[in-house]
Amino acid sequence: MKTGEGAAEEWRRGWPLVLSATAGYTVGPLGVYTMSLYIRPLQEEFGWSKAFVTSGLMVNALVAVTLSTIAGMAIDRFGPRRIGIAGVICFCTSLALFATNSGAALHWWALWMLLALSMLAAKPTVWVAAITSRFDRSVGLALATVMCGSTVTTTLGPLIAGWAIAEYGWRISYILTAGIWGAAALPLLFLFFFGQSDLNRTRRSGAQVVRTMRQGSLAGGPAMLKSPIYLRIVLACALSQFIIAGTIVNLEPILTSDGLDRPSAIYLISMIGVSMFMGRLIAGYWLDRHNPALFGALCFGIPAVAFAVLLLSAELNIATGLCVVMAIGFATGAEFEQAAFMINRIFGQSSFGMLVGTILAVLAVGQGTGPMLFGYIFDQSGSYRAAFAFALPISLLASLLIYSVGSAVRRAPMAAATF
Repeated sequence: MKTGEGAAEEWRRGWPLVLSATAGYTVGPLGVYTMSLYIRPLQEEFGWSKAFVTSGLMVNALVAVTLSTIAGMAIDRFGPRRIGIAGVICFCTSLALFATNSGAALHWWALWMLLALSMLAAKPTVWVAAITSRFDRSVGLALATVMCGSTVTTTLGPLIAGWAIAEYGWRISYILTAGIWGAAALPLLFLFFFGQSDLNRTRRSGAQVVRTMRQGSLAGGPAMLKSPIYLRIVLACALSQFIIAGTIVNLEPILTSDGLDRPSAIYLISMIGVSMFMGRLIAGYWLDRHNPALFGALCFGIPAVAFAVLLLSAELNIATGLCVVMAIGFATGAEFEQAAFMINRIFGQSSFGMLVGTILAVLAVGQGTGPMLFGYIFDQSGSYRAAFAFALPISLLASLLIYSVGSAVRRAPMAAATF
């Protein structure tokens, strides 16, 4: 992107990148979003418990926590194109190898370890790093578009995997699902997926080669991990993900224990995807045009509305249940986009992969611990109300932390996007 380009010109030059990054973004969540369809076939063939089948997720979380920062540093060093294409190839190959499952515990965990390692190179950090390096005036909308790729996976992944299981069995389903996804994503990535550092390296675009990577208002390599501003963003993300993951994983029993029947609860849970989609698009529009700190405070604080409704309602109905689901879904859809936007604006591109990779590691911790604590509270008390009571102030604290970094964002000014 040339200095001074408007949003329309950014999209004219960058839409192939957005298309390819969206295709890449659909790959990483595929194993997790289709996992539930394989639980019953694996139980029937090997006699496994549900807990053991899902134990692979713990392997995935452990790898994400320990290696996401290093993976982000690799993106900074080698560029998103090399990492992303290699990641998609390795991920699809690893997913197809699940067809070789012998029923041995070590084999199952080894398959998940291989998949988790390949996922490091296909995580959101890769696709987001490329977008933020080439978009400026319309970076929020570009990020929102790419992150909607997870909606594609949520919708099509279970349909394709379920059809293949019914027609050919679970082993062939793994191979077909991986093959279809790889065949759809890889051509787009090979043709169009170039971050700014990739363009500078390959000299594919003469006008763009001369563009230097934007440095933001604060820059300084690995020392940025200790920046008070960055630590506030990390803490806000950790706190928010902890309570959101705890709520989403336990959402069906939360809704049914407070008065809704199971069919109504399932219907409301299906609205999570809609509210996530809305959150991402609204975030994309707002961040390009208005105060990002104010919107960040809204995104990180809106779960407090859900917890207040759950605490104050003696019994949920469809309307109050929908309020809870929409608030949680909106926050889920917008928060990572908000964090990535702020990191890009404040710290620039020099260590963007490392910083966002660390955020993803922190999110993995929240995803692993939040649901366990919510479940433990219910097991001990027979109710989730104590969880709601501590989650509400945590949400407000996360909101204040994000709002407090607003001055740093303003020191890296962004012109309003206009078409």
